[in-house]
Amino acid sequence: QVLVLTHRPLPADHAAAHGLRAHAGTLAALWPVLAADGARRVYLDGGGAIRQGLREGCVDELTLSVIPCVLGDGVPLFGEALPASQWSLQRSRAASRGVVQSTYRRMPGPAAER
Repeated sequence: QVLVLTHRPLPADHAAAHGLRAHAGTLAALWPVLAADGARRVYLDGGGAIRQGLREGCVDELTLSVIPCVLGDGVPLFGEALPASQWSLQRSRAASRGVVQSTYRRMPGPAAER
């Protein structure tokens, strides 16, 4: 199941062909709906969605991939003010071509409470 976080309507033919649904509200409002549908894990992709999830306290696990390439410009993932939170490294692995992927779990505490 794929939900697209957008305020724009999805093209009906594209949405139907790929089984897409749109959601225009907050992630916090979406979680109960997904849970009722039986979802146990949700994957967020895209800087805006990830920042929204971090702001709303909806992210429990964070996987960061470091790719050894200097782009020179772009939108930083953590470029805007986010609430303070503490994270614990769960695993880290080196992949091909120098990519390093590290997974963190949010630590409980005042900064991590929803």
